[in-house]
Amino acid sequence: MKSYKDTATILTIICIVFLAAGAILTFFLKGDFTPQLISIGAIAIIIFFAFFMGNKLSDAKEKNMRNAIASAIVLPYILLVVTFSFQVSLEGTIPAMADKLLTSFTPLVGIVVAFYFGATAYVETHSKNKSKDTEEDKSE
Repeated sequence: MKSYKDTATILTIICIVFLAAGAILTFFLKGDFTPQLISIGAIAIIIFFAFFMGNKLSDAKEKNMRNAIASAIVLPYILLVVTFSFQVSLEGTIPAMADKLLTSFTPLVGIVVAFYFGATAYVETHSKNKSKDTEEDKSE
């Protein structure tokens, strides 16, 4: 059975290949950014299932989907920002589809990040309070 590091390395290589294929197809299609956007969507799906299966297969105490959902939203957003911050279409402007994605994706990423850290803080605080209550019950 392969280790987690081997699987992570393979998934990283697959994501890089998808991103490179999208960039190469975009180059050869002379300004049509559809392949690059599709490759970023494919990377989001790969990352989601990688984290989802990683949570299920790991020895983690909590098997939650927060990591999978947050990573599947945040990573494609970072890829979109990095990719389209420095690319312009043949007309000299950012592609309309990329602009719409960035405009609608930014608040969504903000909400996901806020809920991710909020839920994590709640769970940690709740578990600490629960352990304190259990210790107090044992001492009585």
